[in-house]
Amino acid sequence: MTKEPYLRNRWYVAARVQELEKGPVGRTIMDEPVVLFRGEGGQVAALEDACAHRYMPLSHGKVQDGRIQCP
Repeated sequence: MTKEPYLRNRWYVAARVQELEKGPVGRTIMDEPVVLFRGEGGQVAALEDACAHRYMPLSHGKVQDGRIQCP
């Protein structure tokens, strides 16, 4: 039996509030690239950090009208 290196279904700190005020933030969480940003209404959102059509990091893009825009 192999042991997974991370505990699944747990809370992990991904960013500080102040970091998300500046725009999208790229992080690697449990070996997965993730982009964090404030969307519509200021809610925090997390997505895979890859543009669907260019595969560029979304964390290099910007937030416009509550949606993330690829670089």
